[in-house]
Amino acid sequence: MEKAPPTETHALSDSEELLRLALEAADICIWDWNIHDNHVTFSDNFSKLFKIEPEIFKGKYRNLIMLIHRDDRKRVDQALRDAIELNQPYDEDFRYVWPDKQVRWLRIRGHVYTNKDGIPLRLLGSIHDKTERRMAQDTLRKDHTLLEKRVKERTRELSDTNRKLRSEIAERKKLQKELMEISEKEQQRIGQDLHDHILQQIGGIIFMSQALHGRLLRENVLRAEDMARIIQHLNLSLKHARGLSRGLYPIIEQSGLRPALEDLAVSMQDLFHIKIHLDFDGRINRIWNPAAIHIFRIIQEALNNAIKHGHAGDLHIILKKHRDEIHLIIRDNGKGFPQKPNRRGMGLNIMRYRASMIGASFNLETSRNSGTTIVCKLKTIHLQPPDHDRGDGGEE
Repeated sequence: MEKAPPTETHALSDSEELLRLALEAADICIWDWNIHDNHVTFSDNFSKLFKIEPEIFKGKYRNLIMLIHRDDRKRVDQALRDAIELNQPYDEDFRYVWPDKQVRWLRIRGHVYTNKDGIPLRLLGSIHDKTERRMAQDTLRKDHTLLEKRVKERTRELSDTNRKLRSEIAERKKLQKELMEISEKEQQRIGQDLHDHILQQIGGIIFMSQALHGRLLRENVLRAEDMARIIQHLNLSLKHARGLSRGLYPIIEQSGLRPALEDLAVSMQDLFHIKIHLDFDGRINRIWNPAAIHIFRIIQEALNNAIKHGHAGDLHIILKKHRDEIHLIIRDNGKGFPQKPNRRGMGLNIMRYRASMIGASFNLETSRNSGTTIVCKLKTIHLQPPDHDRGDGGEE
């Protein structure tokens, strides 16, 4: 026997049952406030949300408001009345305390319904439980606050560490500078002692030897040529010692950087039998002595490296002015640095450090068997003394 088709009444009943089940599953109840007679009704899920029997609720708007936590009551009431007055949707969260003192978070939302003349007739909407979501949000907010606190603490620790590190770096740079100055003064002292004492003594010995050689020749002494060879060796030693003295103690302050570099070039050419070409820009004014010393030492170290390690035979020193910069270029035809130069090499590190002391960049270009080029660039302002060192108005 065929089953009879469902009637319209049965279909409506089934739809209502499906809606009821859906509302229960979502912890939602429907509420309806008839503004004219001030009567409030709820769907069947009311008892599940508020944990009270429907007959306890008196059915008036004031009874609904009294269910709301006293700290949220005024806000929700005002939102509902504003919705009626302004004919706008409403959406508010509020707390409700179950009989077992458990606090629940509920959300009330919906619309105002009016007649054809725009007069509000009723508020219809839903109330649903959002306690779990609110708790999750609160937990997330607390975790976020805790994370922010830990980030701030960690940032503060890192800031303190960085501050200490910067202080240590500054102190180390200060010590390096003092060590460099002490080393420079010691070199100058040795150079000056060499010039003032040892060179003078060698010069005196040569003078006495020449006088003795003259007497031996007049007396036809057979070994006079031995004395001539001794004088020759003494002159050679004097020449080398004089070059060493000039390298240790360049007279820059009195004569300037250019003469000191010319002396250095001549001395190293004589000592190592190489060619050194000096191209010194005449537009460069007299340089502040400490800066000139650093430039001189960079050039001196570069020449030593090129000769001793690069086995160069031809070297070019270029010191020129380009706009507001001084460019120092040292180029050689040696065998160059290895593909992975020793980063701990004292010579290279000292040149870099000296360049940093006068605010100069330092760049080394090298290729195997194609020589090495060192380029330093520094602002001309760094070649002037600080205000407290200028004396009478900062004369260049």
